[in-house]
Amino acid sequence: MVQGLLKLRAEMAGSVVHLEAQAAKLRADLHHVDSTLRIAGYASEEVALPVRKACTSGLFHRKELSRLVVGFLRASDGGMQASEIAIAISRDKGWEIGDKRFQLSLTDKVSRALSKMKVQGRVMFSDGDAGYLWMLTPLPAANTQPTPAKSDD
Repeated sequence: MVQGLLKLRAEMAGSVVHLEAQAAKLRADLHHVDSTLRIAGYASEEVALPVRKACTSGLFHRKELSRLVVGFLRASDGGMQASEIAIAISRDKGWEIGDKRFQLSLTDKVSRALSKMKVQGRVMFSDGDAGYLWMLTPLPAANTQPTPAKSDD
């Protein structure tokens, strides 16, 4: 068993060394492409940004996101868009709202949470001018008729 684990560890370590070498080569290639773009006169902040989405995993405790979404929808009058909810959450948590990649990723996360809540019947949406307006589903009216008492015959 120990020999098998040692062999597995050696293979994994070799893979790490190989992948680090590949990453170094890709970084160098990326630097050359960026330099060529600058020589060609293209100067933009977007060149340096990687394509991957910003990581938003692990930001919320269990069910915290849905509680925040419901809280902001409850406080709104005419509903909110997913992007507005994401900005409100960022402000509430003290996160940077100027980071567009992070906000897009957070908006995607809020949209998925809203979709799940729609399936559960907790929220609904309507078409707004700039996208969907999400709002809480109205609670059904409580049954105000008294239930008949059981008779002990």
